[in-house]
Amino acid sequence: MVTRAPGVRLVLIAPAGALLLLGLYAGLVLIGMPLPVFADRLAELHAPLLVFGFVGTLISLERAVALRRAWAYAAPVLLAVGALLALSPAPPLRGGRWCCSGCWPTSRSTSRSGAANP
Repeated sequence: MVTRAPGVRLVLIAPAGALLLLGLYAGLVLIGMPLPVFADRLAELHAPLLVFGFVGTLISLERAVALRRAWAYAAPVLLAVGALLALSPAPPLRGGRWCCSGCWPTSRSTSRSGAANP
């Protein structure tokens, strides 16, 4: 069982907030605002940054805190790193693989928490 560690949660909330701002910035670039673009594929990453980077990280962090298990914190870390890797010059699939890996612990936490399976 994981002890209370608010520092871990704050460290994971900060990238989620940064990804929210990056996703909103990408949305502004997408609608044609004359803003400097620092990544070539910024506009096409608007949805993944918001869905996987911001929402996915925060929801999986919430589940990890509720489960109080160390392995559950892998999901928000993998989702945040994957979304940030998507912005890097690395191949686009590399960030996608990290995000997909981050979805596995979240689905595992759902099946272990007693939620009904469809």
